Amino acid sequence: MSDSFGTPGGLEDDDDIPEQDFSTGEQGKNYHRYWASRGLVEIAPELRELFPTGEAVNDALRLLIALKRQVGA
Repeated sequence: MSDSFGTPGGLEDDDDIPEQDFSTGEQGKNYHRYWASRGLVEIAPELRELFPTGEAVNDALRLLIALKRQVGA
């Protein structure tokens, strides 16, 4: 998206971008929080062979929910 200056973000070149100091940053600090916020879960290695795709996991969970409802638990 262009603004009134005709360049993306209104900056003429890279020299206009303020520098940021990442020297005190911690790599991976928010890794788990980021993935948790996306609703993703980690599948145990021994289960990945049985459920290789997200669709396979979802199908199994839907079946488990249906069975639980039938039993009335």
